[in-house]
Amino acid sequence: MTRITRRRFPALRIAAVVPFLILFLLVLTSVSMAEHDAPAQANISAQKTAAASAQISGHVYRADTGAPLPKTQVTLIPVTGTSMNITGERRYTLADIDGFYSFTQVAPGTYTVGASRNGFIARYFDDVASPVDARIIAISSEERLGRIDIRLVSAGVISGTVFDDDNQPLMTVQVEAVRIRYMPGGRRLEAPRSIVMTNDLGEFRLSNLPPGNYFVRIQTSTVNLVTGKQVSLLAYYPNTTSIENAQSFKVVGGNEINGIRFSVGLTAAYSITGNIVDVTGSAGQRKYDVTIQRLNTGESAGPSTPSAGGAFALHAMTPDDYLLMAASTLLGPDSQLNGRPREVSGFAIAHVGDGDTQVNIQVNPQAEVSGRVSLENSKGQSISGILIALWPQLPILGTGSNWIHSEIDRNGAFKIPYVPSGGYDFGTFDAAGIYLKKVICNGKDYTLLPVNIEPGTSVDCLVTLGTDVGEVKGQVLNDEKPASGLTVIAIPTDHSLRHLDRFTVTGKTNVNGEYQLSGLIPGDYLLFAVPPDDNGAYFDIDFADRNQRDAERVNVKSGETKTVPLKPTTPQ
Repeated sequence: MTRITRRRFPALRIAAVVPFLILFLLVLTSVSMAEHDAPAQANISAQKTAAASAQISGHVYRADTGAPLPKTQVTLIPVTGTSMNITGERRYTLADIDGFYSFTQVAPGTYTVGASRNGFIARYFDDVASPVDARIIAISSEERLGRIDIRLVSAGVISGTVFDDDNQPLMTVQVEAVRIRYMPGGRRLEAPRSIVMTNDLGEFRLSNLPPGNYFVRIQTSTVNLVTGKQVSLLAYYPNTTSIENAQSFKVVGGNEINGIRFSVGLTAAYSITGNIVDVTGSAGQRKYDVTIQRLNTGESAGPSTPSAGGAFALHAMTPDDYLLMAASTLLGPDSQLNGRPREVSGFAIAHVGDGDTQVNIQVNPQAEVSGRVSLENSKGQSISGILIALWPQLPILGTGSNWIHSEIDRNGAFKIPYVPSGGYDFGTFDAAGIYLKKVICNGKDYTLLPVNIEPGTSVDCLVTLGTDVGEVKGQVLNDEKPASGLTVIAIPTDHSLRHLDRFTVTGKTNVNGEYQLSGLIPGDYLLFAVPPDDNGAYFDIDFADRNQRDAERVNVKSGETKTVPLKPTTPQ
């Protein structure tokens, strides 16, 4: 019989082995868990890869010849789905020899694409110059979007030399290529496109100019030999102080207009003097700041000049029209408006021709415009947060945006304090599907007229907002093919309404040539489909009259939606 003998281990040896057993069990457990979690982790990794596996690609071409543009920098810009607010980091790449570019591992979202290359005008998809007007691209996971093509326009150049009246070159003279830019309501601005300084030979080269009409303008300082004072000079080619009398240059893409000789002679300089007439009735002497700008360009014509005792003098002023403003804080009796110091201000226009000019500036307490707003047929819409704005007939110095405003509170009330005297047009902002229908101030109708704000007064207004806007939609076809990327604009047939920007509505055609103009105030309109224009020439008050033969007429009734097919217009 075989004896089975059980071996006994001392307690110390058992205690020593236990940690190794525990470690062994932990290893087995972790291996088991890893095997169990492996599919889940693989799934998460696959999801991450899929989430960033989309692709956006296309080509960059020359707009004139259609040839590919290698080595063009292409930028992928993440934006919000409804606007051009950048939401993340930009990505960059270069187009290859065939003009092809590609962005891989693109996360789902909304984007736009831009392209830039030396000698060409930067463009954004779909062939627009401003990122604000760019077409937004929506892409989902694993999606492949191709043919996101961009066509770059060749830049033009204007070059020449600036001389003095002794035919000596002038260095460090600021030279600008200026275009006329139109804003909604027909407001006209002089917009410099390129700014350079002349070199030691008096030479300048204004490059990267989009095709179009330009004026060459210089700004410099010279010494008047009669007075011995330094004169700040603004002049347009060939040598005039007004853009109306200047010569324009038509720039064609890829070409250079050269050999321009800009001769700057001795310029007469004069003084603008006068007195500040204070009609506020407040006792005591106050100090005023007199600010001056050129009336036509809106540019400052000199530093702010302090004035004590009511007299002011502005020297070294070249022939031009100027807007002067005097402002001060009113002290003493009746100096408070709603618990804050009351401002006094006044305007005057001075014309400098061939001699010194004298003009007085009458200053008055600033006014307050307030009232209530009602919404007609609200349909559940809220007016809280909508802006009621006043647009001045003359630019207000120092206000930046040149309009003053107030939010409408939840009770429909608004208040705009510190309004300088003058004429103003009413307007609204942040009011989709809502328009300014009626304005009654102090019992008078100012719906279509500027309201004249008297000095130091309180103006009470009842404003009615309408909701019965109409809509026009349709498709633009060019020889039966969809015309994408065009600007569609509705302009009122009534010439007197065109200075009110709320009556003019614009939109863009999509890749299928389709457009939609929403928020149209009921009335008669002329419709146009025109190429994109950075200078907004279609906002010119006379644009519709010049191009009337190509317009499509439409009558929009309250709440009506109309479908109107269009053909592209070549603006005159």
